[in-house]
Amino acid sequence: MRHHTITYLVCWKQSQREMLEVHIASRKSQTTLEGQAYYRELSFCLGPCVRAFQFCLPQLCIDGTFLTGKYRGTILTAIGADGNNQLLLQFIENENTNSWFWFLQLVKQHVVGGRNNICLINDRHVGILQAINTLQNGSDTFLPAWPDVHNRWCMRHMDANFHEHFKNKDLMDLFKRLASQNQERKFKILWKMLDRLTVKYARDNADLLAS
Repeated sequence: MRHHTITYLVCWKQSQREMLEVHIASRKSQTTLEGQAYYRELSFCLGPCVRAFQFCLPQLCIDGTFLTGKYRGTILTAIGADGNNQLLLQFIENENTNSWFWFLQLVKQHVVGGRNNICLINDRHVGILQAINTLQNGSDTFLPAWPDVHNRWCMRHMDANFHEHFKNKDLMDLFKRLASQNQERKFKILWKMLDRLTVKYARDNADLLAS
């Protein structure tokens, strides 16, 4: 078999062609008298990342982050579980049920496609939960569009909430062991242990937890 050497220029040109394969969607907010359109929300994803997701684990981490520079608003993201592929970005005014619903519709349409039983890992923001529920079960005006989607809570956010409540290193370490356990038998053992210790800690430190 002959060996081929690919030059930097060839790689760069190919990367530019790949970057041009972008799925873009937007929702117009208003149009001025001069005919200029202002967009309330804008979403885009790169074709190579979408194709790569077909070889990733069937799960997506979704989250929102605030813009704090010259331009304000929120960025919603969907990230693949393998290789940290950033699959879809959306720029919105604020994080709410309507913006999450539109975002997840686009995730289903442009990223997931026909893949079944995708799990969405998130921080359980009320807008996310309501949007997922509508996509799963439909509403008075919307038919179910993603009935087999699954929803799970992000461990990092659970960890932060757990730490904020208990502020105990031993309990935190046990919680992390529980959250990372992949065997059902060991998970149940750790669950019972953590349940017993948290109840005892709450009883012994009621005044501290109430403050």
